[in-house]
Amino acid sequence: MSDTQRSIPSLRKHLAIVISTAAIVRICFMLCNWSGYTAKFLEGMSTSYFCGGYGIAAGYGYVDDPKTEELFERIKVRNIRFTPEVVEPLTDAIPYALRPPGLSLVVAGINRILGMRADVPVQILGILLDTLAAGITFWIGRSCLGWKTGFIGGLIFAIFPPLAYTSICKIPCGLLSFFIVTFLACTLRATWSRGWRAVGWLLVGGLSVGLGSYLRPDYLLAPVFITCGVWAYTHRFWRSVGAMTVVQIIAFLVLLPWAYHNHLVMDRWVFTSTGVGPALVTGLAEFDNPWGYKYGDDGRVQQTKDAGISYPWGNDADLYMRKLFWSSIEEHPLGYIKAVAKRIPIALATPFWWGYDNPNKATFFEARMQSGLHREQFYMLHWKEAILANWQFMPIALFTFACSVCVIIMFVKEWSRAGLILLLVSPHLYSLISHILTHFEERFILPSMFCWLLAMGYVLAKGWRYRDETPHRTCAWAPAGVHRQTA
Repeated sequence: MSDTQRSIPSLRKHLAIVISTAAIVRICFMLCNWSGYTAKFLEGMSTSYFCGGYGIAAGYGYVDDPKTEELFERIKVRNIRFTPEVVEPLTDAIPYALRPPGLSLVVAGINRILGMRADVPVQILGILLDTLAAGITFWIGRSCLGWKTGFIGGLIFAIFPPLAYTSICKIPCGLLSFFIVTFLACTLRATWSRGWRAVGWLLVGGLSVGLGSYLRPDYLLAPVFITCGVWAYTHRFWRSVGAMTVVQIIAFLVLLPWAYHNHLVMDRWVFTSTGVGPALVTGLAEFDNPWGYKYGDDGRVQQTKDAGISYPWGNDADLYMRKLFWSSIEEHPLGYIKAVAKRIPIALATPFWWGYDNPNKATFFEARMQSGLHREQFYMLHWKEAILANWQFMPIALFTFACSVCVIIMFVKEWSRAGLILLLVSPHLYSLISHILTHFEERFILPSMFCWLLAMGYVLAKGWRYRDETPHRTCAWAPAGVHRQTA
């Protein structure tokens, strides 16, 4: 029996352990959520997606209207299949483009097919997709860095509380990891293939980016950034550019129906959302700032109102906020640089939310809102209370910082394969850089955190010692004379 044949049982065994662990942990989080042991911090956010979904099921379209909130309350009392025949017609609804409709379409499909509330089915879908993402993470680590790295990295993914918690929170971030890790896996498989097989993997990668962008568009331009990683790995510049161009075009084609819908209702091609402008200005307001901008949605609502714009999340508000973002930077460039600099420590030691309902947090938040101070100022004045209200974030932040250190160690230990390492961490690098420069919230970067978890798995497994035990993969695109072996 060959060595490859001997490794097949262990591959299946380790994959089964990773997948079963991920599923069990997520099911436990779901049961805790049902029992009320986890915080309801993200429920208001998920409600807007569900309202939009029930509106689509009822035949209203993707709109912002109080009647969709009535549908949400109605189905909480009794399960019902929404159709145009069982609801009151709308008179003058506002087209909704603040968020892409991916999750709302899922909610609408569940309601029309099953005739019930979509809460539990969406949670089950989140568990399934995130469990598969853990398995694919294991495969990537095993294929590139050794089976021990893949196994430990996959297990860390499986038990990482922020990923497990977010997967059952009924928000897009909880479904997105699967699409990002699939995109990276397809990119790797493409570089290991030739001809139409490579093209096929690139098409699947583009499909993953496009479908994921229907949930959240944060990673829509990731193929452009990852071109650098593909080039560093394959040593083929134009082939790398061409391959990622194919992926990027496919992603935009997948989003074309959404963009066309926005063109019809707003006379503007919008592939992402009308929330880009408000998010950019909110980024300027994250810290104490020279413009006096208030952090949060209330600040954006007041700004658009002052500008004579009635609807703060529509096309006009988006265009106004984009212009305001650039004019604000021109007015106080140092203020923008300071904001970017303050985000870097948070990016390297990210305090992800993981569901613990700290009893001190609500009181602290209420006191901060009543103070009228910017949150940065309030935190500085009441730092002891801030620690008591937010201590649950500190262990996760320390762990994330350790992962960032592990990335550096992995680069140093694998310097002869730095191109491969750059490719493996590129999705998260893209997410970090793009949000450091604009607007940073922890949940925005969580879908690509698997890159950092693999680095932690590599260090814990001492992956540099076990290269000979790694299945040999070769880069099919590398030119003659270049070291092709990936592991």
